[in-house]
Amino acid sequence: VDGKLRQEYSTIDTQLFGKTSTIAYVWVRLSEEDAGKTMRIEFMSDSFYSGYMEEILCGEKWDVISYLFGQYGASALLALLLLLVGLTIMIACQPAMPVFRFKGNMEMFSLGIVIVMTSTWLLVESKLRQFFFANSTIAMYTGFLMMMLLPYAFLGYLNRVQKGRYEKVCMYIMTATVINFVACTVLQVLGIKDFFETMTS
Repeated sequence: VDGKLRQEYSTIDTQLFGKTSTIAYVWVRLSEEDAGKTMRIEFMSDSFYSGYMEEILCGEKWDVISYLFGQYGASALLALLLLLVGLTIMIACQPAMPVFRFKGNMEMFSLGIVIVMTSTWLLVESKLRQFFFANSTIAMYTGFLMMMLLPYAFLGYLNRVQKGRYEKVCMYIMTATVINFVACTVLQVLGIKDFFETMTS
């Protein structure tokens, strides 16, 4: 503001590898004294999102936060509820819980894994993730990892439900999923291709 740095967002210390910085809300405090001054926003990154901006919101900080939760809170709450459901199913299907033993234990346990992974993906991709996770970069990575592993978990569930009827087909696809997961992760860690680049190319 007026040539002086008021606020900055940097992932230099939090991003272990890759060049894509995740999107985050940056709070800039303004006062009546700033009226008429020039506010300049600079991007210093090779990130895919460099230069990309969401809608700029003005107002009291808590009013802005209330607005954001009003807009995106329902989907985040649904993701949290799904996470609780998935964890409950997984715990109930444990051998150490004889009260909850029933036929199809492993099928339900697999379903619980799918629900937990799906809800985790929804949470880390939420517009509110910055309020739930201290490190938005790790949250972004988690979203990509869940997306790549979901087919494996879902096919494992389907295979158990079908009693192995299509086990060979499932194994082929699951193997391809694992290979894709390993390859994309190695490319990300080595800085060759970021997750988003391998998923869109």
